Amino acid sequence: MSSSQVAVSWTPPSVAGGNGQTSLTSDAQPNDPFRYGETRVTYTAIDSDSFTSSCSFIVDVTDATDPMISGCPPQVTGEIPQGSINVSIPWVPPTAADNSGSVTLTSTRFPNDVFSVGTFEVIYTATDEAGNSADCIFQVVVTQAPGGTPTSMFTSCPSNVTGTLPSTSPQVTVAWDVPMVNGTAAVSSDHQSGDMFGFGQTTVTYEARDSGVLVDTCSFVVQITDMVPPTITGCPDSAIGVVPQGSTNISVYWIPPKTEDNSGLVSLSSDRDPGDIFPVGSFPVVYTSRDMAGNSVSSCRFLVNVTMSTGEINAGPLLMNCPSDMSINLPVTSSEVAVSWTPPTADDDASTPIVTSDIQPGSMFGYGSTLVTYTAIDSQGVEDTCSFTVQVRDQTTPFIMDCPSSANGVLPKVSSSDVPVFWTPPTHTDNSGMSTLRSTHIPGSSFREGTTEVLYTAVDVAGNSDECRFTVTVTSPGVVNPPPVILNCPSRRLGVLSDSSSVAVSWTEPTATDDTGTPTLTSNLSPGSDFRFGIATVTYTAEDDGGAIATCSFNVQVKDVTAPAITGCPASASATLLLGSTSVSVTWTPPTQTDNSGVSSLTSTHEPGSMFSAGDTEVTYTAIDAAGNTNQCSLVVTVILLSGK
Repeated sequence: MSSSQVAVSWTPPSVAGGNGQTSLTSDAQPNDPFRYGETRVTYTAIDSDSFTSSCSFIVDVTDATDPMISGCPPQVTGEIPQGSINVSIPWVPPTAADNSGSVTLTSTRFPNDVFSVGTFEVIYTATDEAGNSADCIFQVVVTQAPGGTPTSMFTSCPSNVTGTLPSTSPQVTVAWDVPMVNGTAAVSSDHQSGDMFGFGQTTVTYEARDSGVLVDTCSFVVQITDMVPPTITGCPDSAIGVVPQGSTNISVYWIPPKTEDNSGLVSLSSDRDPGDIFPVGSFPVVYTSRDMAGNSVSSCRFLVNVTMSTGEINAGPLLMNCPSDMSINLPVTSSEVAVSWTPPTADDDASTPIVTSDIQPGSMFGYGSTLVTYTAIDSQGVEDTCSFTVQVRDQTTPFIMDCPSSANGVLPKVSSSDVPVFWTPPTHTDNSGMSTLRSTHIPGSSFREGTTEVLYTAVDVAGNSDECRFTVTVTSPGVVNPPPVILNCPSRRLGVLSDSSSVAVSWTEPTATDDTGTPTLTSNLSPGSDFRFGIATVTYTAEDDGGAIATCSFNVQVKDVTAPAITGCPASASATLLLGSTSVSVTWTPPTQTDNSGVSSLTSTHEPGSMFSAGDTEVTYTAIDAAGNTNQCSLVVTVILLSGK
């Protein structure tokens, strides 16, 4: 089979004008291989003053060659055994190949399908990307084994059923007369009368099975058509571009329209896209919407009008009324919350700018900080941006369920100082969907004689927590030595970070008593210890002279309400844009950040060295710490267009 690519040749364009030495580059060269379809080739010329000019054309490779099907089966035969009314027929399916390298193979029937007595035509169809196709057709001939033909279990089977989608729904209810069977055969089906069906063909199969091994089937097709064309909304009236002096073209932007269809299966295509490059002139743009039924509409048509700049400095668009930072709490029952705001507006001295955003009002936000950025771009490609932060907080504690009341164990009779004890651990939920459950012990842990308190703690991403406590009691089969008793075990203690990464937290220590004397009381942490942000578990252990123990635990939670500090934030940065260029690299010294918790990060909307177009662009730095506290600083990058006067 021939190649999936073809060499295409053309005469490269030439370059005239410019200052100094001019270079010409392209993303493809004459005699390069191209695959089926359209490929845009762009040449770009740049002179020693960085003035640029470009031209583009389309290489359209067609395919008139049909796919090739190999291994098409000859006639396939099969015999239904006595006592049955159908049989599964196997065969080796054919294969398909195509010069384009991309081909799909479909069939009306498949190997091991069930057939009744008769002759059945099977069609395999190979189709390539260009729509060329080839068929493989053969027959499946099924006969009945000697000994008589069983009577079909079905006494009726519906004919094919049709329906039409309504204009307001992707599905339609379809009803039919349910097939009837002889005797007491059990009937099952993959669809029921009154089910909803979408556009296209669906095969409905009923199967009847008697108490023995006999199986009979009844099949028909539900064909749903769609006569309603799609709709297109939000079609632009026009789009405008102004080519800067020293250049021959400009990227033109517009907000593309939207399309909807009753089937829910629709695509929108256009011969041009926002951001495409246009020379001076008027160019029609057509958007076409097409659904799966082939209904289409091309009701969105507008002109892109491109003129040459007069040479005046373009101040660029100005975004006004940018929303301030927003803070909102998660609801108790959801991991997200809808946040709305009034979008900013934009003004420009040359044309009505296009305003876009990465997130729309009413969008759903989860816990944490999200930066929303709006961009306004005018007819000359000059941009202005503004950003704000949506901070979603969580003040709802996790919920621990099925906390055990207690657990018990008995030391083995042989000499042993501990025994594993098991219990069913609790579960937990949280509205944020981001929480963890930890414990001082896990089921199967070894415990010494006495009482040991087990503490489960559920903590969500915002630092909210819930606790579950129960006691594990281990006894001896011999002489009982009651464990010590711990009195006045502290409850959860709280601390708040100030200027340091840790804070001293104090509490009144518990006491312990025992029937044999004064037990030894130890702890993994002492009152006045320094604690960092988060939750730490403090455990006290009392042990008597006989080795019996008792424990109690509590959590120390340290919160952080101090936002990170940003230092060295530049007030502004600037650069000059040469005539003929659309953007320039601008650098500045980035700020730094610190936080009392010692755990924080710094992000920004732009980095030093990024490319900026003419006008003012706001650059925002955001610092966030582990507790979700944020701080921001902004600078304005000003790019001035070099006057041609």
